[in-house]
Amino acid sequence: MRIINFNQLLSCAASVLATLVLCSCTTSAPATYAPVQSQTPNMSVDEARNIVLKLARPPALFFDISENSAVSQAPNMDLSLIPNEDLGSSVFEISNVDVQSTRMRVTVTGNKRYSIPLNDLTPMLVGRGTSAACNGFDDGYMEVYLNKSNKKIQGFYFAIPTEACWFVSYNHDNPLTRALTSVRENSALEMSEGGARQLVDALLVLKNATIKSEGERYAKLLASGVNMERTGRNSDALDLFAQAYGSALTPEQSLDVLKTMAQLIRAMPDKPMLSENVRKFEVQAVGAVNDNKLADAADFYGRAIDVAPWYPANHYNRAFILSKIGDLPTAIQEMKYYLVLAPNAPDARAAQDNIYDWERKVGTQN
Repeated sequence: MRIINFNQLLSCAASVLATLVLCSCTTSAPATYAPVQSQTPNMSVDEARNIVLKLARPPALFFDISENSAVSQAPNMDLSLIPNEDLGSSVFEISNVDVQSTRMRVTVTGNKRYSIPLNDLTPMLVGRGTSAACNGFDDGYMEVYLNKSNKKIQGFYFAIPTEACWFVSYNHDNPLTRALTSVRENSALEMSEGGARQLVDALLVLKNATIKSEGERYAKLLASGVNMERTGRNSDALDLFAQAYGSALTPEQSLDVLKTMAQLIRAMPDKPMLSENVRKFEVQAVGAVNDNKLADAADFYGRAIDVAPWYPANHYNRAFILSKIGDLPTAIQEMKYYLVLAPNAPDARAAQDNIYDWERKVGTQN
């Protein structure tokens, strides 16, 4: 990402509106760094968690850039060309980061929360330096990607003002300006390239630990559920299968456990009841749709699915919402889950046809 390049320069000694920081030396961009998955860095899970909590905090920023966002479509991703209201929808000031056993939860300004599965991390470091003369007003920054696909990039952004040229207008009210000001004037911690690499390594350690523990947990829960079903304790079996779904590491594992749940429910004389939490998340999802906050709606339906993955309708609803916000691969998965759970539904034919159409679009995009 390009940071802020401004057209007006005022004396830093005479003005409270703008400040100029010049670098007299040549600063090269840090080399792109992506650790090898099979070579886990030499640190414990607790050490990795502490590193993330130490480094991924203010004045670092969190970014969530979708394919169709204003940031991704700006020339050279130059953030100075993006209106504040558009920049504010993609780049956020962090208020809290919490590393749990399987997920990292990032809370940003406005109490918006991102839940990022640790097993889905693809940590990578990228960055940009500046020229010796600073004539291009290049920015100095480092980004640590949490995940990256052709649809979305999420990660942490670190401004490095002492290693670049900056034009900063205090009346340019956006998260990037505030982060830079915090680093420069409030003695906030400035990220080094070594620190950024350590953060990437820590994320890989957390990913590998999650894959190992969740794989073991998935197999154990699935086996326990099968044993419960054999002894006629169907409700207990369904609960264990639901937990196994939450520990699935691949769409194939999710599909397998959903097939198991579908077969169990069809054999149960009394169908399972939905909990009040599922109702709550469904109501919140509908409210988010009415407010045209489709990404939030998809998240709420996802939470309802976490509680009762065996309930078909929420997979269907989430699939359609994801298709509207451009996440067609996940929409396809969710619609396949719906058809596994409700193969004879009146709209099964239309659901399958939607899958075909979304697969066509994904193929076109690729």
